[in-house]
This record gives sequence, C-alpha cells and structure tokens, in this order.
Amino acid sequence: MWRGLSAVPVWPGSPHYEDVCGGCDAALRHHYCSNLLVIYTVVFLSVVVSGFFTVLYSMEWGHTKSVDWLTTFLLSIAQSIVFVQPVKVRTISRYDAKLTMPGESKSVA
Repeated sequence: MWRGLSAVPVWPGSPHYEDVCGGCDAALRHHYCSNLLVIYTVVFLSVVVSGFFTVLYSMEWGHTKSVDWLTTFLLSIAQSIVFVQPVKVRTISRYDAKLTMPGESKSVA
C-alpha cells in the first residue's frame, strides 16, 4: 500500500509524479497526489501569515528588543537541536531497548 510514496515533493505534471504516484493503488493515489496542492498552499500560507505578524511585532518592539528576541529564538533552536533532541532520542531508544530485550521480563522499573 505504501510503496511508491516518498518525501520528494510532487504534483501533477512534475517529473516525479508518475514515479511516486504511478505505483499507488487508485484510492491512495487520489488521497495523496490530488491533495498536494492544497497541502502545500496551506503550509505556504501559514508560513507567510506567521512571518507577517512576526515582522509587525518586531517593528512595534524596536530594533534592540527585536535583535534580542531573534538571538534568543535562534539560540533556543540551536540548544534544542544540539542538546535536547539527542538526549530525548537516547532516552527513548534505551527505554525501547529495555522493553524489547529478549529473555528478560518486559517490565521497566
């Protein structure tokens, strides 16, 4: 059922449309391929609208507060990528390994 699906953006008329949607059954092809324009439009509009309001607020704040906010925002994203996400992945993988370890009880204490 899921063969032929990929993360490559495709839309009717694009070069990869037949590669991705040609291997799907008819119901999945209709659901996945025909709604891509709507999905990409919603994503684009949400990015544009949120960016618009961010620019409006930053104009209201003034230069110093806007730069401080942007610095804080970018540092928090970097912190999440470098520190928080790897810790979460290690924690979940260790928990999953304990649950699926053969020959031992399946309870985690």
